[in-house]
Amino acid sequence: MSKLTITNFRSNIYNIIDGVIETGIPKTIERKGHKVKIILDDEIRSKFDNLEKHNSIICAPDLLISEKCYQWSEEDKK
Repeated sequence: MSKLTITNFRSNIYNIIDGVIETGIPKTIERKGHKVKIILDDEIRSKFDNLEKHNSIICAPDLLISEKCYQWSEEDKK
């Protein structure tokens, strides 16, 4: 994420706040070495809420529950 200075914030305040409202992704502003974060007050969101969904599981999710983990043993080293 690029730095957002107070000057950039001042000139784009409405667009920045609208972006936070639409996406729920907080925006950080730097001023004199300090950081201030703009977040939605009515809805505290988890970082996981901002993740994009990926189709990386190529089987039915229920099949993953019954799978057994491989047990490593000393004999495997040979």
